[in-house]
Amino acid sequence: MKSTIILLIFSIAIFSFSTINAQDKSYTLDSLWNELGKAKHDTARAELFIEIGDFYENQIPDSAIYFYEKALNIAENKNTTKYQSLKSTSLLYIGIIYRSRGSFKLALDYFQMSLKIASEIKDSKKIMICYNNIGILYNIQSDYNFAFEYYQKALKIATNNNYKKEIADYNGNIGIIYWNNGKYQNALNCFFTSIKTYFELLKECNDKNKHVELKYAISSCYICIGNIYGEQSDFKNSQENYFKSLHIFEELNDKYNISKCYNNIALNYSNQGYFDKSIEYYLKSIKIKTDLADKDGIGWTLNNIGEVHRKQKNYNKALEYYNNSYNIFNEIEDKKGIAANLNNIGLLKFETKSIDSALFYVKKALLISEEANLKKLISQCYTNLGSIYSTLSNYDIGIEYYFKSYKIAEELKDGEAIATVLYELGNLYIKKSVSVTSKIDKINLLKLSDEYISKSINVAKELNLKLIVNGSALQLFRINKELNNFEKALNYADLFIITKDSMFNEEKTRAIADMETKYETEKKDLEINNQKLTIEKNEKLLRQTIIIIALIALFLLTAIILWLRTRAKNIQLVKQNLDIVKCQKIHKSEVVKKEIQPQLSQSIYDKLLVKFEEEKIYTKTDLTLDNLAEILQTNRTYLSQVINEQFNVNFSTLLNKYRVNEARNILSDKNSDVPIKLLYMQLGFNSMATFYEAFKKHTGITPSFFRKQAVKEI
Repeated sequence: MKSTIILLIFSIAIFSFSTINAQDKSYTLDSLWNELGKAKHDTARAELFIEIGDFYENQIPDSAIYFYEKALNIAENKNTTKYQSLKSTSLLYIGIIYRSRGSFKLALDYFQMSLKIASEIKDSKKIMICYNNIGILYNIQSDYNFAFEYYQKALKIATNNNYKKEIADYNGNIGIIYWNNGKYQNALNCFFTSIKTYFELLKECNDKNKHVELKYAISSCYICIGNIYGEQSDFKNSQENYFKSLHIFEELNDKYNISKCYNNIALNYSNQGYFDKSIEYYLKSIKIKTDLADKDGIGWTLNNIGEVHRKQKNYNKALEYYNNSYNIFNEIEDKKGIAANLNNIGLLKFETKSIDSALFYVKKALLISEEANLKKLISQCYTNLGSIYSTLSNYDIGIEYYFKSYKIAEELKDGEAIATVLYELGNLYIKKSVSVTSKIDKINLLKLSDEYISKSINVAKELNLKLIVNGSALQLFRINKELNNFEKALNYADLFIITKDSMFNEEKTRAIADMETKYETEKKDLEINNQKLTIEKNEKLLRQTIIIIALIALFLLTAIILWLRTRAKNIQLVKQNLDIVKCQKIHKSEVVKKEIQPQLSQSIYDKLLVKFEEEKIYTKTDLTLDNLAEILQTNRTYLSQVINEQFNVNFSTLLNKYRVNEARNILSDKNSDVPIKLLYMQLGFNSMATFYEAFKKHTGITPSFFRKQAVKEI
């Protein structure tokens, strides 16, 4: 059975690195608001709204969408090229936010609207960017055919216009698609082109921030190249590229990506059988991930340590790590992690002959994978179920699952999975042939086995999957010998011997190289340790003298820094909330009514706006969805649907959003002296605690801190 080891990799689909610190952003944002106040022409106002939206994109996405839509509304129904370009940009940026939220259908709608406008005004660069973002969207959903199509379109425009950065980026994107489809050499060629172009850009560039961005891109390419070599069992080249990436991230002091490099290096060691070294690097990774509170990363790393123990048949230890990994994934509701983990537990149970438990866990993994539409994992679960039922001699059920797996592997163009499933299917027919008594049935089953294993060996040869080629050659030798096809049997026997010798020679060469590397590493480690011991001996007395003073100083410094950072962050949040209040006051009259169908929905939406914007009905403490539906003379189902479709939130969230907005207005008013302990009742909240919780959720700070700081800022 094929085990599921999740490789933690980087995608170079998008490179977006912010190089402006919070202070600079605040200053720039203030400047933008000043410019907005002076702007007289609609084009200038639309451009400024887009720039303001950019500042809120990562911290407050809803506010970013609000400002992008402001720009969109200005450009609406204005047919000049400039306005259409602004409209296309706004739609594109809204689509990117929805994609980051996982709202893929909505994101695609916005991308296509942006692309349509860009095409109409013949803006080739914007068309290129739209193509790439649509490609990213399909890639995220594992729809590699469409992703490849749009990446190619983007690359063609970039090449025709000699956009070097985009040429490098898009080659990387296409490389990922080739890699996912098992076309390793094509993928490597793309990544080599990317790296070469990035280095050319480094030589041409004098901007320090852009240097950092390019180094990230180069490092990501090294990771992908390392993974591709690893999948082909070329561990030397794989590890070489992983360490190249690690050195770049260490130079950039990027702890998060250093931990990911440790994971890849650990996995490579595990694949070579260096299990202690593998666990050493996984534990290094977990230490960093724990410091960063990266629960998802910790979950995958624990899962991978479980895989290392399973390979060594330390099943109790493996199960302990799998369970710890499962608990984390369950806590953060990571369906992919949960499904992969359950599948691995199923494999462990299968190896320990607990067949019923194996079926339970793999089927549970399959159910979750289907709910989350994790196609690759679904295919793996089908393959594993096929193998389990084959072991139980339930051949027809096994065949059914193998064909299901094969269908998805074909759809995903996953060459290795296709070769594996065909090989397993052929082996199943061999097993079934042993169980029949009729000579004709036996021959027919062996012919079917020959057909599928022959297909498997052809795919495996193309992808240089020597292990599958070797196993398939052996089985085809046995099948053809049984069918009296002696010439074919001898040919496959030769192929089996050749591939066996080839793998042995490669393994021997690797072993020698590994021994040399290990010797040099241990020698270097010994020299470093001796140096450290000498230094520690000479400095021991000094350390004992200053350690207490240093600890006290460090504690005080850390406390001060944390206090200052927290205060600065909260002050920044106050400024951002005041900006939102300011914008709401300036443009309160610009409430745009969306046209929706049918007429009943439009009527409900219009009435709802009047009740909330003008009558402030949200301040009623006992206001419920049923009450509001009765006031608007409709039913709760229609009302709930209108709220969800037009505001993208449920009733409770909408209610709290309006109440918090009103609270911000009151608390930022110098003339308002309403005590906070009474304000919550005025706004319609049931308790002070509920008010504080809602306010902090929407603004990031407490009402009391906001009022205190807002008075200073105004």
